[in-house]
Amino acid sequence: MRTVTSPTPTDTAALPNGAQRDGSLRWVSVGIYALVFVAAFEALAITTAMPLAATELDGHSLYSLAFAASLATSVVGMVIAGAWSDRNGPRVPLYAMLLLFVAGLIITSTAPTMSVLVIGRVIQGVGGGGLLVPLYVLIARVYPLDRQNAMSAGFSAAWTLPGLFGPAVAGALAETAGWRIAFLSVLVFVPPAVVMIVVPLRKHHALLGANSDTPVAWKIRPILWSALAAVAVLALAISPEFGGGLGWSIAAVALALIVVSVRPLLPRGAYRSVRGVPTVILLRLLFAAAIFGTEVYVPYLLVRDFGWSVTSAGLALTGAGLAWASAAWIQSRLRTRVSSVAMLRIGATIIVLGLLAITLVAFTDVGVALVIPMWVVAALGGGLIYPRLTALTLELAPLEEQGSTSSALAIADAIGAGVVLAIAALITSPSVDFGAVFALGALIALGTLFLSGRIVPRKAE
Repeated sequence: MRTVTSPTPTDTAALPNGAQRDGSLRWVSVGIYALVFVAAFEALAITTAMPLAATELDGHSLYSLAFAASLATSVVGMVIAGAWSDRNGPRVPLYAMLLLFVAGLIITSTAPTMSVLVIGRVIQGVGGGGLLVPLYVLIARVYPLDRQNAMSAGFSAAWTLPGLFGPAVAGALAETAGWRIAFLSVLVFVPPAVVMIVVPLRKHHALLGANSDTPVAWKIRPILWSALAAVAVLALAISPEFGGGLGWSIAAVALALIVVSVRPLLPRGAYRSVRGVPTVILLRLLFAAAIFGTEVYVPYLLVRDFGWSVTSAGLALTGAGLAWASAAWIQSRLRTRVSSVAMLRIGATIIVLGLLAITLVAFTDVGVALVIPMWVVAALGGGLIYPRLTALTLELAPLEEQGSTSSALAIADAIGAGVVLAIAALITSPSVDFGAVFALGALIALGTLFLSGRIVPRKAE
């Protein structure tokens, strides 16, 4: 299973394997994992502490937009980083995206108003979205084939670790030192991570340079489509601010633009659920919509509607992280015994049950204690599904498409969650009704059951 095209056999044997023997890639690996850790911890910290930020800045009406903005613009970052990495190698786009991520996080953390916070999230989204793509390309170009799978598995571990303690740490920081410190705390990991990557990679300059097989002219069209998709998602999320008929008109136009602009960013045939990679990517988008589009409302529901502290509400995210990691491990052990179709159907059913239970609590205010365990149940379903979809995509995709497969997966995640968050802003305005958000997620997850049989080509059935 490979994420991107490998170097030529001569290069792979001479340079990467030599680097493996002299240990120069060990610090690079640590640095890469540290950056993934930063991205994961930042996401959890902001999800945990955002209810406090929205309260202090009187920005509850922009709560969904603060998350949708980052997800929408992350697509632009992914597309730019993919094209840039293909043309000039992963080094410069990695540093550029990291700078944007840090700059956006600083603006977000020091924002005097919720509107400025959203602007920071826009910038942060571009950098955060584009950060992982050059990391995948770097791994493919520098690491030997037998270590690329291990590195990909390490990404999951780097995401899991913050899930164990990230929400508790972020919640404690937010309640004692303030939400701004909780947001900024992640930056302490960035300088050492950069040093660990930059210094050892100097000896791999030849593998990290421009790709002579890539046309000089960048593929401008995908960048423009991604920018249009980002603007449309932002317009949909902000449409309730206009109110009345104008707001609904803006929402309708934004939805139409999203449908049109996202299509070129996904594999051909995704909208028609063509068997194989197109359907796998489409399902990834739908599952992201169901899980990540509702996740940010779990702590918000507990804090705002039921008066929990952000630290206590963060237990939902901690439990979900543990459940996700456990389910991912279980599905890997059952890979040869349970088909991917069956695993996706099991996972989707579990997600639907978890989200429906939370929907009932949100509508009735009865059984509040069920919110955390039911969100953990939904996360179990996600952990069963996501590794399978990733593996299927990478197994079925042509090897010569170096950055496009990884980019398509990431774009599907961002667009799916971003659109649901934007719709959430619409359906929860003017009064916040969280039940409608979780019901929407359950409905989307239910719909995936009808498509799961199309994830493999007909000849593989």
